[in-house]
Amino acid sequence: MNKPLVGQFGPRDFDKYVFRIPFPRFNANDELHIRIARAAAQAEKIAAAMSLPEGVGFQKARRMIRTELSSRDVTEQIEAAVGDLLAPPSALVPTDSLFNPRHPPT
Repeated sequence: MNKPLVGQFGPRDFDKYVFRIPFPRFNANDELHIRIARAAAQAEKIAAAMSLPEGVGFQKARRMIRTELSSRDVTEQIEAAVGDLLAPPSALVPTDSLFNPRHPPT
């Protein structure tokens, strides 16, 4: 039987292939990799400097940190850079010129 897993904060949905994303190895000579690393370092610095209320739960603390990072455009910088990193090569080719044998044109 496949029963859903229930954690401390409710049901959990797990995908078998969460990490099948083609992340390339870090390349210190790649400007995009450097951009991501710098944005991540900036995010870490901002998060570490935040003063969180005593006894705040981790969900609220995480939300507060995300809000702060977003207000400083760090979240957007990271998302854009990672989006560029993971963009498929086909993103640079008009979709009408692509042919996928599993989904032939109609």
